[in-house]
Amino acid sequence: RIIVVALSGSTSVLEPEWDLGVPPVAVNPIPLSIQQTNDLEDCSKSLSFVGNLQSSFELRSKIVALHNGKDVFSKQTSDVIKGKDPTYPELLSDSTFCACPRGDMLYTYRFIECLSAGSIPVIFTISNSKTGDHWYLPFNSHLINWEDVVVVVSDVDRTLTTLRHISKDQICRMRQNAFEIFNQYMQTPTHVMHAIFQTLEIGYQTRRKHKHSLSLQQLQEWMREDSPQIQPARF
Repeated sequence: RIIVVALSGSTSVLEPEWDLGVPPVAVNPIPLSIQQTNDLEDCSKSLSFVGNLQSSFELRSKIVALHNGKDVFSKQTSDVIKGKDPTYPELLSDSTFCACPRGDMLYTYRFIECLSAGSIPVIFTISNSKTGDHWYLPFNSHLINWEDVVVVVSDVDRTLTTLRHISKDQICRMRQNAFEIFNQYMQTPTHVMHAIFQTLEIGYQTRRKHKHSLSLQQLQEWMREDSPQIQPARF
């Protein structure tokens, strides 16, 4: 079998617990002060988003419409008022959740920036493939259980309802997980490479352990399935 490592891989193509997602480079990580890292649960914004509407227009337009001028700050970049509205780093570091719709590709740099600020990424999975996100998240479940880090929303109109049903204790754990995952696995390209090799090693050891527990018949079937084959890479 071929292990595919992809930056903009789709969950409909890549195989869970086998293939690997790669995080985009942390272009503009959000630096937090020591006090901010100790007070991750203290935020004035429950949800934030700032971005253009050129890509995934329908989805992003619905996210911008969630803006209420109170605990939800959601604007397209051209509508942000300099000097009055918070800067992007200020906004992310003061947001419990961060909306992370796809960009021109399936991934978004916002996802990594969000993790660096200890903000919980909100991923949108819509049935319409033209506007929805079906991004295969970085690495795989051998290394990270993303259910403990991100919130997946299938109905944009119910985003706030979904988020407000999450308990304060769970939010605190998820924010801490987000911050720790960025610093441990995504802070630099070196961190990313180490995480990729670590994921491959865990996957190999897991499959090796499983192989030794198989019966003779199961082992023969496993060897036939796992034998090297020439096949086209899946993207």
